[in-house]
Amino acid sequence: MSSLQGTLLSFEKALGLKINLHKSAMAFSRNVAESSQMELAETLEVVVVSKHKKYLGLPTVEGCSKKVLFEGIKDRIWCKLHSWSAKKLSQEGCAVLLMSVLQTIPTFCYELLPPSEFVPQQTREFHGRFFLEIRQ
Repeated sequence: MSSLQGTLLSFEKALGLKINLHKSAMAFSRNVAESSQMELAETLEVVVVSKHKKYLGLPTVEGCSKKVLFEGIKDRIWCKLHSWSAKKLSQEGCAVLLMSVLQTIPTFCYELLPPSEFVPQQTREFHGRFFLEIRQ
């Protein structure tokens, strides 16, 4: 058993969590030799990918600006808002609905972009657009 397999086994025993290697994939930096990549992939029986498209629901594009990174989150929020029938909500009701939807953003997203930068600006934008659309 490799030291990595031993580490994974220790992790499983200590925390009671197990990594599902059948659903896992590995991506390597350019500094890792291809022979090492293949050996590790065969040992753990995982797939090797050139890069992950998303991790925890966020894109993993290198050099991606924070604005581009959060476009996907903005789209998810907008879709969730439009799934509600809000024609009869007051402006305050729209604000409450919007804040409840914003609270569904996973907290790890805020580690990448602090709420002080994202939430106030986007809240105003969503509230304005949403309120105008439901009134039409």
